[in-house]
Amino acid sequence: MKITKHFTTIEGYMKSFERKYKLERYRQNEDSQLPVVCFGMYSKSGMHYMMNHQGLLIIIWCGSDGLNLCQPNYQFFVRWCIENKHRVFHLAYSKWLVADLKGVGIEHISKRIFPMEFDRNVFAVVPLGKKIYHYTAGKSRDDFYGKPLAKKIQDEIPAFQMLWGTRNGVPHREVWKLYADCFCGVRFTSHDNMAMSVIEMSLMGRYSIFNGNVPGALPYETKRDVIDYLKVEWMKEEPDKELSEETWEFIYDDRKWLDTKFYE
Repeated sequence: MKITKHFTTIEGYMKSFERKYKLERYRQNEDSQLPVVCFGMYSKSGMHYMMNHQGLLIIIWCGSDGLNLCQPNYQFFVRWCIENKHRVFHLAYSKWLVADLKGVGIEHISKRIFPMEFDRNVFAVVPLGKKIYHYTAGKSRDDFYGKPLAKKIQDEIPAFQMLWGTRNGVPHREVWKLYADCFCGVRFTSHDNMAMSVIEMSLMGRYSIFNGNVPGALPYETKRDVIDYLKVEWMKEEPDKELSEETWEFIYDDRKWLDTKFYE
C-alpha cells in the first residue's frame, strides 16, 4: 500500500515535499488509521499531535530536530517511540541524526530523503566562480551556521570574498545562480542534516568545507584547515564532473520507503 498522507513541520518545504512524492496533507480526524509520513519533528506540539495517530507512522528526521531527543523534557516522546516501534519507524542518514537516535535507544533505517526534486538542467556543471558560498538564515542563526568564523577568514584573506547566501525569496530554480558565482562553499555547522546547499553545489561540481557525510564535503577541524582547503579550491580551473555524477547517484531515491511493505 502506498503512503499518501504527510505531516510536514518545515513550512518552507511543505509544498515541494508534497509535489515530489504526490502526497496529501494529514488530517487527524479523517486519517488517524492511515499510514502517514512526517517530515521533521521539531516541536512538542507536533509530537503530541502525532502521538494521537493510531496507524503506521514514518518519521524523517531533518536536522536540529534531533537535538531535542536527549533533552529531559522530550523523553515522553522518546519513550512513546520505543514503546510503539512496531508501527513507528525512523528514517535518517546524517551522522549527527543517527547519533541522536542511537543515543536515546531509537532504531533507525538509513535513508537519504530530500524534500524537493533536483533538475539536471538547473543544477548543471558550469564554470567556477570567484566567491565562496556561505549559507545564512538570518542573524538569529549566525552562530549556528558559523558566520563569525567565515568573517574571520574573509578578514584574514580579503581575496576570499564570501557570498552570504539565503533562500529567502529565492525560488529553488534560481539558487544555482548563487552557486555559479562561487568556486567553493563553507558550512560550519556542528550538527546538521545532509545540507541542501552542499548537495546542490556538489551537483554543480563544487566542493564545500563541511563535516557532514555527503559527497563534496571537505572535513575540517581548525581555521587553518579551512584556509588550506580554500587555497586548493581557488587554484582549480574546472568544476569536478565526477563529483557531480557521484552526487546525482547519492540523491537517487527508489521511493520504496513510501510503500507499507517496506516496514513489514
